[in-house]
Amino acid sequence: MNSSASLNTTIDFIYTFVIPSICFCGILANALNLFILNDPSLKNVIYKYLVINAISNLFYYTICFFIFLPRCGSFCTISHSYPPQFYLYLFYNYLKNIASYASILIELLVSLQRLAFVLNIQNFNINKSCFISMVLIAISSILNLPLLLSKSIKFTSHYLVVLSEFGQSELGKSLVIVISVTRGFVLISAILVANVVTVIKLKQRMDIKRSMRFAGQSRLEQNENKASRNLTLMVVVMGFLNFCAYLPNSAAYIMQEMFEPNNKFYRIYLVSSNLIFLLVKTSDVFVFYFFNKSLKKVFKKMLSKYFCSC
Repeated sequence: MNSSASLNTTIDFIYTFVIPSICFCGILANALNLFILNDPSLKNVIYKYLVINAISNLFYYTICFFIFLPRCGSFCTISHSYPPQFYLYLFYNYLKNIASYASILIELLVSLQRLAFVLNIQNFNINKSCFISMVLIAISSILNLPLLLSKSIKFTSHYLVVLSEFGQSELGKSLVIVISVTRGFVLISAILVANVVTVIKLKQRMDIKRSMRFAGQSRLEQNENKASRNLTLMVVVMGFLNFCAYLPNSAAYIMQEMFEPNNKFYRIYLVSSNLIFLLVKTSDVFVFYFFNKSLKKVFKKMLSKYFCSC
C-alpha cells in the first residue's frame, strides 16, 4: 500500500470511528452540563448563557457525530449518495458553523460580563438572556450564509459537494476567509484580551480585599464574593481553552482557500485541527467541576440523588 492510499485509509478511519466516538462523549458531556446548569440554586445570569451555550454545543456535537456518513470512504459504500452529501452541504457546512459562531459570541458576551464585574461597571446589563441569545444566533446565521452559498451538490457518476460558482469567485473566497478570520482570530482574540484583563483586575481586587481582611463584611458577603470569583475564574479558563480550540480550527478554513482538497499537508492539518477542537470542547464539564465550587456542589448532589439514593 503506497503512502497516499495509507493516508486515505487513516483519514477514513478517523472520520468513521474516532470522531463519532469523541462526538458521542461530547453529547454526553453537554447533556450533563445541561442538567447541572439548570439547577435552581444557580441564579446568576451567566448560568443562563452557559445553558444556551451547552445547547449550542450539544447541537454541534450531534451534527458532527454523523460525519461518518459522507466521510467513511473505504469503510462503506454510501458516502457518495445524495443524503450523506446533503448532510455535508447543509448540516455540516452551514448549521454546524452557526452553532459554533453562536457559541463563540455567547462566550464573548460572558467574558465581557465578567470583565465588567471585576471593573465594577454596574450598567452592563445582559439579563434578557433568551432575547440576546436569539439575536446572536440570528447574527451567526447571517454571517455564515457565504459558507452555504460557496458550496453546491454536483452529480457526475456520483454525488459530491463542490465549490459553487460563487465559491470559486474572488468575492466568495474572500467572504469565507473573512468569516474564518473573524471567528477564529478577531473574536477569539477579543475573548483572550478580555480574560487577561479580567485576571489582572481580579488579582488586584483580591489583593486589596486580602489586605483589608474583609473588614466590615459578614460571612454571607464573603461567601458571595468567593462564589463570584469562582465563576469569573471558570469563565476565564473556558476562554483560554476555547482560544486553543478555535485558533487551529479556523486556520483550516483559511487553508481551504489556499490548498487543493487533495493536498496531503492540508488533509492532515484539517483532520488534526478537527480532533483538537472536538477534544478541547468536551472539557467544559471538567472546568465546571474543578473551577467552580457551586457547580461542583450541584454535581455531587446529582450523583447522590441518582446513584446513592439506595
